[in-house]
Amino acid sequence: MSATVVVEEDTLGAISNLGDWLRFVRDHHDRLLLALSPPDIRRAQRDRKTAVILHFQSSRPIGDDALLVEPFHRIGVRMMQLAYNVRGPIGDGCLEPFDAGLSQLGELVVSEMNRLGMVVDLSHAGIRTCLEAVEASTQPVVCSHSNARALCDHPRNLTDEQIKAVAASGGVVGVNSYPAFVRNAEARPVLGDLLDHVEHIAALVGVEHVGLGLDFFEATTAEYERMIALGIWARAQYPPPPYLYPTGIAGATEIPNIADGLRGRGFRAEDISLVMGGSFLRVFETVWPAAEGGPG
Repeated sequence: MSATVVVEEDTLGAISNLGDWLRFVRDHHDRLLLALSPPDIRRAQRDRKTAVILHFQSSRPIGDDALLVEPFHRIGVRMMQLAYNVRGPIGDGCLEPFDAGLSQLGELVVSEMNRLGMVVDLSHAGIRTCLEAVEASTQPVVCSHSNARALCDHPRNLTDEQIKAVAASGGVVGVNSYPAFVRNAEARPVLGDLLDHVEHIAALVGVEHVGLGLDFFEATTAEYERMIALGIWARAQYPPPPYLYPTGIAGATEIPNIADGLRGRGFRAEDISLVMGGSFLRVFETVWPAAEGGPG
C-alpha cells in the first residue's frame, strides 16, 4: 500500500504527518509493516501483512532545497511526486496551462532521488515536466496512479508519448479508479472501463509496465472546498464528492475482481501477477537497492 503522507503540506507538516504514519504502523504492527526495502514487501506478503510505502504526492516539503531529500529518505519516504497539479519550484503540474517543464532545481532533485534510491513519481506532473524528468532520471520512474488519455481525455491522464517514455525508463503506470479519470461520461464507470486502460497500456508498451494505483479516497465537502480554494484542484477537472468508483471495483475488497476480469480477457496468469503488484515490485527492486545509506 502506498500511503499518501503529503499533498499540500510544507516541511513541518510533512514531518508531523510522518510521525503520525510511523506511529500508526507501529500501533498496528500485527497487520502492517513499514516497507523500506524490497525484502520488506516480500516479508509482509509471507506474514500476511500489508506493506506500507511512505509516499509524498508533492515535493512541497523540500521547498527549494534538494538536500532535504536525504533526511526524508532516512525517515522512510521511498517515493515522491515532483508536482501536484500546479506549479512548484521543481516543475509544473498537469493543470498548469503553460507547462514550463522541469526546473534546474528539479534536475538536482531527480539526481538526488536517484542517488538515494527514492522512486521518482510523475503522476500529477505536466506533460513536459514528465518527459524532461524521465530524460533526467538514471533510474526507472513511475506514474503511480494515472490512466491513458487516449481513453479518457483528462489532464490528469497520460498521453501515449508519456506512457512510452515511462516504459522506456523501465518504469510502470499504475491505473487509477478515480471515476473522472476512468471514463468521460456522466454515468458511473464500470470495472470493464478500468480494464480498458490496462489493456491499452499493455498493448502500447507491454504488460510489465502496468500496475495498480487505484487511489481510493473520499473527500468531505469541506476538504473539497479547501483544495479548490488553495487552487490545487479545479472544479472542471475534479467534481465534488461523493465519488462513485467503478462498479465492480468500488473499494479495496473488490481488487480481486481485476484479476478475474483480466483472466476473462485472456491475460495469462504471469501477466496478471505483474499487474497485481509484480511490475511495481520490479521497480522497487531496481531503484531501492541503488540507495546510498538508508534509515538509521
